[in-house]
Amino acid sequence: MRNTDSPHVRTQPTTTGRISGDAYEQRDLHCCPPKGVDDRPLLKRNPGAEATIREITDNPSFGIATSRPRYMHLLKAQPGVVADGSEAVDLGQTPGDIVVLSAADTELASLAAARATLGETFPAVRLANLMQLSHNASVDLYCEAVIAKARLVIVRLLGGKSYWPYGVEQIAETCAATGATLVLLPGDDQPDPELAAHSTADTEAYRRLWSYLLHGGAANSRSFLAFAATLLGRRFEWREPAELPRAGIWWPGLDHPGLADLRRVWAKDRPVAALVFYRALVQADNV
Repeated sequence: MRNTDSPHVRTQPTTTGRISGDAYEQRDLHCCPPKGVDDRPLLKRNPGAEATIREITDNPSFGIATSRPRYMHLLKAQPGVVADGSEAVDLGQTPGDIVVLSAADTELASLAAARATLGETFPAVRLANLMQLSHNASVDLYCEAVIAKARLVIVRLLGGKSYWPYGVEQIAETCAATGATLVLLPGDDQPDPELAAHSTADTEAYRRLWSYLLHGGAANSRSFLAFAATLLGRRFEWREPAELPRAGIWWPGLDHPGLADLRRVWAKDRPVAALVFYRALVQADNV
């Protein structure tokens, strides 16, 4: 929180995206006030609007105990900008059945592309970079607006609970209150017993979801979402996680091709050039 000499707060207009249907839509953002705070005006949705935000003494939604009013500068999320945690940010997402938080934009982009292949009947998916939720008040807003209405919440966290303790605690508390399934996954290939202890999915489901993201790639991203939907009682075709080779040959549309496969698509009597790229690009489905 930040004290200011002026009781006014100016919002900054912008747009951000959300996954909805098969499209990545742009929409205006709005602010979501904490529950139980009825005696303060809301931030208006029109750009440049000014509003006073008075924090209520001992308001549990903000986790603050104070004897005097303070004022919060609430920013709207800026696409492509990583929040540094000095200001509260409202991501402006609407609720979805499945929520996935990760610090890796490439991972989120791969899941977004996979979602676009699963059709209109697939459960609503919300994806967000948890680095935008560095401020405690940002976490509170997101928990109220999105997490509290989700049925399955998956967080992939590099560095364990100590990297994002308030976020883990609040999301776990919210999911416990609503009955949503919570899956807290390590951001690397090392097991994290503390994160596993906060998760409520069974061991088999936990390991399978972790393996999908650990290996990466378009096929694993699609099966990750399809399998996640089965945890909500929906039926979608999924495959077991497929490990990507440490090195190999890649060609669009071909699964683990060899040189013979490539020769069939080469143009005759034309020069051939080999391009070398990082395996991480295949993992992120971003070749």
